[in-house]
Amino acid sequence: MTLRHPIRWVLLSCLGLSLIAGTIIWYRLAGTLSLDFDPAYAATRRTKAHPFPPGVSSLDSELSIVRAKYHVPALACAVIRGDRIVAMGAVGVRVAGRSDPIELSDRFHIGSCTKSMTATLIGILVDRGLLNWEAKLSDIFPELSGKMRPEYCSVTIDQLLHHRSGLPDDREDIRLYDRLLHLNGTLRQQRMELVSIGLQLPPAAAPGSSTVYSNMGYSILGAVVERVTGHSWEDRMRQCIFDPLQMKSAGFGSPGSGQNPNQPWGHRVIRFPLARLRTDSETHVPLAAAAAGNVSLSLEDWARFAVLHLDAARGHCRILRCEAFQHLHSFSTELQMASGWGVNRYDWAGTVLEHAGSEGSWYATIGIAPEKNFAILTASNEGDPAGGKACGDAALVVARHWLETH
Repeated sequence: MTLRHPIRWVLLSCLGLSLIAGTIIWYRLAGTLSLDFDPAYAATRRTKAHPFPPGVSSLDSELSIVRAKYHVPALACAVIRGDRIVAMGAVGVRVAGRSDPIELSDRFHIGSCTKSMTATLIGILVDRGLLNWEAKLSDIFPELSGKMRPEYCSVTIDQLLHHRSGLPDDREDIRLYDRLLHLNGTLRQQRMELVSIGLQLPPAAAPGSSTVYSNMGYSILGAVVERVTGHSWEDRMRQCIFDPLQMKSAGFGSPGSGQNPNQPWGHRVIRFPLARLRTDSETHVPLAAAAAGNVSLSLEDWARFAVLHLDAARGHCRILRCEAFQHLHSFSTELQMASGWGVNRYDWAGTVLEHAGSEGSWYATIGIAPEKNFAILTASNEGDPAGGKACGDAALVVARHWLETH
């Protein structure tokens, strides 16, 4: 058999080989790995440096099953009864394709679960007389009164906390996200620019008329903290929440990076041109929007925060008065949204304050069931959809088991 166009065939062959080589190089540069890169992907990895504290049961066997089902690099969970952790588990690896096992003390990025912390900080400021629930945006930022859309002038702190401000759901707004990611100036200046941008967005509803989940609303609350205290949101979080609760691991941004390889990295799936798992050593939350979702910490320290709210919901209050906690936890049956919390009721758990968080490369969930004196935390270093499904399944399986058998 002879080729009629040998030169064309050679050129096409070279082009095909170039595309293949380019794809391979691109994946190498992008830090991507085949979804089946780990032959022993479901194995539970444990080291002597990864002991369980006295009196704490291991959840590793349960988590290993869920991890194998969804092929996430790592999965962790903590169960709280009363004021202590009674069960914990952490299985998998810090970075896909590497051998470093996840540790119980490792930090996870919790995304929008940060919102309940920002709400708590607002409650502290109200408790100290620096702010009030009904304070209006036009009073807090008077220099923007003529620039913000008139609908937002009378929006209150309480409406921002409950996602009742009318600000649109911006979770899929790529153009807005990119704009916030490239703000210039100091962090304080960036946050004020964010406020100006947010308050010019067309409202999704009349303020106070309906619930519309908005990252922008909580990002604006971060700027509110800075306006009324004169200090950054990050500094006030450390001073008012992290330090009093001894949350020593708590910080902001990605837990691990090229400069800090001894902590987990995030992961996300890239679908084109072939499905691959990409490692992310940085988070993707604009710094100006940190109050909406940029805290990272260990499960043990996150449990300290969960216990704060679990105790308060049962009448034992610390850091701020019970009246402030009651306001933060208040909700109507119609809204199903408290301050920084979603609210649901389950036959097996009663009313639960809950939230999920993800910035794309991580996933985390928190659930607090005051009627059962119980709370559960889950975290994965892979984002949606696998990380979300793994965390959701782990939370459901472990929570139901513990509530039914203990």
